[in-house]
Amino acid sequence: MGLKSKNLFGEHFMLLGSPIARAGILCAFATAILAQSPEAKSILPKALAPVEDDEMVTDRPDFTESAGTVRPGWYQLETGFAVTWETIKEGRARSVTFPYPLLRLGLTRRLEIRYSSDGYVRNRFFNNDGQRLNQGHNDLEVGMKYLAWHEKQFLPQLAVIGQLSEPLGASNLTSGTLDPKMKLCWSKDFEGGWGLSGNFNYMYLTQDRQRFLERDSTVSLGHDLVAGFKGYVEFYRLSNLSLERDSLSIAQLGWARQIKGNFQFDMSVAKTVANSTPQWSIMGGFSYRAPMPGLPLQRR
Repeated sequence: MGLKSKNLFGEHFMLLGSPIARAGILCAFATAILAQSPEAKSILPKALAPVEDDEMVTDRPDFTESAGTVRPGWYQLETGFAVTWETIKEGRARSVTFPYPLLRLGLTRRLEIRYSSDGYVRNRFFNNDGQRLNQGHNDLEVGMKYLAWHEKQFLPQLAVIGQLSEPLGASNLTSGTLDPKMKLCWSKDFEGGWGLSGNFNYMYLTQDRQRFLERDSTVSLGHDLVAGFKGYVEFYRLSNLSLERDSLSIAQLGWARQIKGNFQFDMSVAKTVANSTPQWSIMGGFSYRAPMPGLPLQRR
C-alpha cells in the first residue's frame, strides 16, 4: 500500500470527529461488546470492598510493558519524568520530558483501555556556535491491552497491546498523521522472588511524511529486595529509530516501592551500550490506582 493510500485511510478515519470523540467511540464500542460477555456480566451484580493488599502491576519504570492488566472497574495512572544527556559529533544534547502520563482503565480481567503520551519535551542542543531549543507537547496515543493467557508451568503470560498515535502534538514534534503500534508482552515468575519479562514492539511511524517501521525488543529481570523494594535490570534494543538514526542498545537499572497498596514510586538510570554516541538518562515517577467512580469494584 502506497503513502497516498495510507493518507486516504487517515482522512476517512478523521471523519469520525475529533480525536477525543474517537477515543470516546472506542470506549463505548468496547464496553458495549464486553457488557454482553458472561465475564463482564459477572462483574456487575455487586460491589466489593477495595482490595489493597495485592501487588500493583505497572508499565513503568522499565521500558518493558507488563503482561498484566488493571483490575476491572479500576483506573491506574502512571506518570513520571526523564532527563537525558547525549554526546554526538556535532555537540551535546539534553532533553527533559514529563509527565509521561499513562491512564489505564480496567474493563474486564483481560482487557483494559489505555491513553498515553510522552507529555511535554524540552530539547536543548549545544555546540561551538551556541545552543538551540526545541520544545512542545507530544502526540496522544489511544489503545487497548488484551491478556491472551496466564502463565502455566513453562508457558509465560502473554498480552497484546494495540494503539494508535493521534497527531495532537506541537507542530515541531507531531508526526502529522495516525501511527499504528503493536506490542507483544510476556512475563514469567520464578521461585525466590525472581521474574523475567520482555516485549517485541512494532511501530509504523511517520517522519517528514515518510513511513518507516521501528522494531524494538526488550528483556527485563526483576527481583524482590528488602523493605518492600523491587529491583530490576533491563536491556533493550531500538531498531530503525528514525530516518537518520539506525539503532540504539540501552541497559537500564532501577527500583520501585509500593506503598499502602495503591501507590508506587520508582527511580531508574539508563545508559547506551556499545554505541558511538554515549547517552545517559535518569528517570523517576509514581503510579496510583483507585476504583472508577460509580462502578462496582472487583477482585482479581
